[in-house]
Amino acid sequence: MGRGRNRLTVKQLKSLPKGTHADGVGLWFKVNSPTSRQWIYRYTFAGKQRTIGLGSFPEVTLAEARQSRDKWATVVRKGENPVEVKRREKAQLLHKAQDTSLKVIADEAYEAIKHTLKDDGGAGRWFSPLKVHVLPMLGDLAVEDISQVDIQQTLKPIWHTKPDTARKAIGRLQKILEYAENKGLSVDVDVIRKAKGLLGNQLPVVTHHSAMPWRDVPDYYASLTGETQTQLGLRFLILNPGPRTGPIRFLQLSQIKDDVWTIPGETMKGTKHKTPAFKVPLSSQSLSLLNELKPFERNGYLMSNKRGTGVVSDAIFSKYMRDSNVGYVPHGFRASFKTWALENGHNRDITELCLAHKVYSKVEAAYVRTESLKERRELMQAWSDYVSSKV
Repeated sequence: MGRGRNRLTVKQLKSLPKGTHADGVGLWFKVNSPTSRQWIYRYTFAGKQRTIGLGSFPEVTLAEARQSRDKWATVVRKGENPVEVKRREKAQLLHKAQDTSLKVIADEAYEAIKHTLKDDGGAGRWFSPLKVHVLPMLGDLAVEDISQVDIQQTLKPIWHTKPDTARKAIGRLQKILEYAENKGLSVDVDVIRKAKGLLGNQLPVVTHHSAMPWRDVPDYYASLTGETQTQLGLRFLILNPGPRTGPIRFLQLSQIKDDVWTIPGETMKGTKHKTPAFKVPLSSQSLSLLNELKPFERNGYLMSNKRGTGVVSDAIFSKYMRDSNVGYVPHGFRASFKTWALENGHNRDITELCLAHKVYSKVEAAYVRTESLKERRELMQAWSDYVSSKV
């Protein structure tokens, strides 16, 4: 290394021959060719001589190279390695260049967790409260900048009028902020608790699905005279209100043995890891409907979509009833069945078992192993006979 400091001049830089030339105090000017010249800082760290590049000439001037040299010399005096410090600075610049808006981080978080959701989140219900009520206002904000006031102002219009939706929205926003924190972003996950404090307690709101009176069900069932997949599926749902819409959409003949339909746990209500299989004794009318649905079978599914790439939409039955101006929803047939059963003297526990409800405590369930298929078969046949009495 040459002695002295600031040995080179701007004029010299343009005519120096090929080789490495010292400016002093660790700064070197390396000439590879007339068109390739660069600055180098040499230093000693942990007993070893090391080198760090400072850029090319003339993009980096002599004065700028000396400033960089002095900067890294200070870093060395503080006991840090300039190479490591430069790597951290580069990582920080890349991090700042990333899009950390809520809408981008929300998509990333959803992709990370959707495999834990029912149907892998295919129905879009998990993301819907965010898409409708949060992202339009906060989507372009960086997650690091979102405050409790932002959240309060966004959810205030629905906090009391749509409490269930608001709770889902703020809960899912919490998941996204936790994901952002795990990603290394500087977010305040406690901002959700603060926002709830600003929003205040919600008033309890109880809503029920609009259920068709059980005395009207036979007439409605008789009105479903079409042989379309939708009408056949809706008739099957009315005869078997226990399993809900999901299992009927994923109905396969391979799930049926004799007159018992065994529904896999992943298509029942609840998470796919917790819900056990559920057996449904099928009435003679239900078995007849299965035969009528066979022509629609694709890839094993009786309720396959027209492309044969999956099953029909989860809104197929509710849309049909809504378009028909019936005034009720498919889920309501569960209540229709239950009311019919209780008002006509049928056993309450058997009725609840038909609806896939628990009727035993955990202790009782350990001893009661029967699925009461015989009793449920008799009840479901009675319901089917009643429902189809006007056909």
